[in-house]
Amino acid sequence: MKNQTLGSNYRDNLGHQIENIVFIELLRRGYNVDVGDYSGKKIDFVASKGNEIKYYQVTEHLPEGSTRETDNLRYIPDGYQKTVLSLSQFDEGTVDGIAVKYLIDWLLEE
Repeated sequence: MKNQTLGSNYRDNLGHQIENIVFIELLRRGYNVDVGDYSGKKIDFVASKGNEIKYYQVTEHLPEGSTRETDNLRYIPDGYQKTVLSLSQFDEGTVDGIAVKYLIDWLLEE
């Protein structure tokens, strides 16, 4: 959905497929969803509902030693919730103060 809306066709790309799942789930949970940008770094989703704002990055897995997914969120200077959703349950935890959640568990939260 997100990638179709943006004019891309990535049916064979798992990363884009899981982004679409997160996009649809955020809409289902009642959020307005936008793609964000902070200092030239792409933010996969900025979800807002009333005064609530949440930032999400989506990834298949966090490569060891890489901060690519968390750097996009780490420098945003507000106090809103920032989360990386990973398809790998081994990535769960916190990186630089940013929650990393297993995507399947996140989908089952609500």
